[in-house]
Amino acid sequence: MFIMRSFVLILAFWASLYSGAWAQNFEKQPSMNYIKGLAEKVVAIAKANQDKTLQDDQVAILLNENLAYDRIARFVLGKHWANATEDEKKEFIDLYAKSLRLAYSRQILSVDLKDVQLDDAFVSPRGQMITVKTNVMDPDSGQLVAIDWRLISAPTGYKIVDVLVEGISVASSQRSEYASIIQRGGGKVEAVLAKLRQDTQNSPQNQ
Repeated sequence: MFIMRSFVLILAFWASLYSGAWAQNFEKQPSMNYIKGLAEKVVAIAKANQDKTLQDDQVAILLNENLAYDRIARFVLGKHWANATEDEKKEFIDLYAKSLRLAYSRQILSVDLKDVQLDDAFVSPRGQMITVKTNVMDPDSGQLVAIDWRLISAPTGYKIVDVLVEGISVASSQRSEYASIIQRGGGKVEAVLAKLRQDTQNSPQNQ
């Protein structure tokens, strides 16, 4: 699956880097240092001689601290967000966040270390987010892959809102996937909620 393969590359990047208002005050170097700092935290967790369950829990905390779940969830639900009830919105955010943690916590810790290039960073035309551009070594092909990180600035620091793999947005891919599920479910948000409930309940890493 493209999204899963994309995140394997993304998480390989995280591991390999070891060697007052929203989105109003971006600077190039701090945003690049932020990405580097995340990688160092991941590597420290991966190298620690401790129980795997504890490692998964620590990675889940790291994801909670650095992913803007609310904003990403609203985007991936798209036009259907406006039609969802307050209870459906809350459940969607909770399940979506859990699905990401379950899917990627173990992958973050299992990828091989590869060389990576921190390339550049630039602010969007309207100043709403900053993109940190990197090049990551694909562990399968040995070729460099372009990975772009889209960040917003929150009161608590930078937050990740999207990742682009070779120019393709992971969040946009999920948005299309969820839209298809809702369409097949008669236009009801319950259809994607049911899918997320199943995914999170059946996962061997269910928390």
